[in-house]
Amino acid sequence: MDKVLLMSANEIKNFTNINYNVSDEYISATIDDVQEVYLQEIIGTALLLRIKELVLNTYNNREDNLNDDANSNYNYFYQNFIKNYIKEKVEVELLINVNYKIRNAGVVKQNDKSVGIEDLEKILRNKETSVNHWATMLSKYLKDSDFAEIKNCDCYPSWYITPEIGKNYGNIGLWLGSDNDYCC
Repeated sequence: MDKVLLMSANEIKNFTNINYNVSDEYISATIDDVQEVYLQEIIGTALLLRIKELVLNTYNNREDNLNDDANSNYNYFYQNFIKNYIKEKVEVELLINVNYKIRNAGVVKQNDKSVGIEDLEKILRNKETSVNHWATMLSKYLKDSDFAEIKNCDCYPSWYITPEIGKNYGNIGLWLGSDNDYCC
């Protein structure tokens, strides 16, 4: 199968805080990592491959695509859950990847002098809450779905990742004051 990105760099730029001056190469590579590593872990290999096939068929105006009535459940899952998860997770991954580059001289930190590591960590914690929300929503949707790729997991190769259906990915980041406040 051709390399299929489930979202474009422009979609990420349009629907997140990622600025238009961030290279499409960074964004596309991050989208690929997010869908192949993190998303696949949540929805499983078989369902990810099926969604990618439907997206590719839709893009190429082929039969068996997301617009077919028979695939409306896949389209709903893709539009309302997968895309939201990807955009949130890509934003988190880019916050890390864009601030550090690997060069011949080693790992180089590059960030604006006005943004400290503490600020970046707070942003990451906040965004991770949203990522975990969408990961949980993906998993819970699978619990109530009738996707053949989830129900027939026994027929796939052993290297396929099978989802943990209904898993809660949430982390409650309870914060009751500044980092310097202490509770007795």
